[in-house]
Order: sequence, then structure tokens, then C-alpha cells
Amino acid sequence: MYAARLATALQQRANLEIFGMGGPQMRAAGVDIVTDYSEVSVVGITEILSHLPSLIRAMSHLVSEAERRKPAFAILTDFPGFHLRLARKLKSRGTKNIYYICPQFWAWRPWRVRIVRRRFAQALCIFPFEEKFFGDAGVPVKFIGHPLVGAVHASLDRQVFCREQGLDPQKSS
Repeated sequence: MYAARLATALQQRANLEIFGMGGPQMRAAGVDIVTDYSEVSVVGITEILSHLPSLIRAMSHLVSEAERRKPAFAILTDFPGFHLRLARKLKSRGTKNIYYICPQFWAWRPWRVRIVRRRFAQALCIFPFEEKFFGDAGVPVKFIGHPLVGAVHASLDRQVFCREQGLDPQKSS
């Protein structure tokens, strides 16, 4: 969803050819999908092992397409288990990598931020405190804000929500 919104915004600002991994929302945003994300969306070690052949195929296909099309840069969104490896392969072939929605290394495995520093030309963070975390580690970083700010709206007003949840509407937090 986030990558599709970014692709739409980029298409509105420039005449770009965008290709990569994604699903229906990315396709609707005009992205040439060379690998469907459903082939690689896995959770847990046992699921990773059973999907290993498709993960390797997807990685290989994306790298081959990048070699063939020679993009100015690659924007990799979230999914660190896959994208950190893809970034290594792309960088070694001369592609500049941008991380959009950086991995939450501040919450788990903070030492892995060094990988982002080595493999990415730019990190784009969606939470303000992430800019300091990645910047302190030497990563070129910019806080861009959360992509859903302004897109999500409350369906209930405060009074109704508090009443339904058994909360005191007079308390501020």
C-alpha cells in the first residue's frame, strides 16, 4: 500500500518507468510488476524454508531486471529480510538504493543499522525519532512523515468512542 502510494506520487511528478515487486495496488499505480509479492510474503522460519525456492527466484528475477533496465535507483520498501539482501546485490551492480520505510532496528537488532549504512544511499523514515537513530549510525537519512497522515480519519467522535469503550472523555490520555 505504501509503495503504491509512493509510485502514484512519483508518476504524478515525473515521467518514470517504475518496475519491481508488488501486487494489485502497485499494478494499479502503473508499476510494471516483474515479481508478485505474494510469491515472497512469508512469516516464520518454517514458512521461509518452504518458500526458499520462490524467494531465490524472485531475488534473481529482480536483479536480472535491474541489470537489464539499469534504473537510476531502487526504492526498497520495508521487508528487511528480503530487501537488505537485494540491496547488497543491486549495489554491487551499481544501483543506488533508497530505503523507504526503514526497518525498525531501533526496536530489535539495533546493530543491524550498519547494513543500511553500507547498502543504501538514502534512508527515508516515517517516524521522527528514526531520523536521529539512523543519522547517529551514519546513515544518510531524512524524516518524511508517515504516509497515512491525512489519509486516516476517525469514524467516531471522542464522546461516542469513550462511551463505547467505557472511558472517561474528560481525561486527555
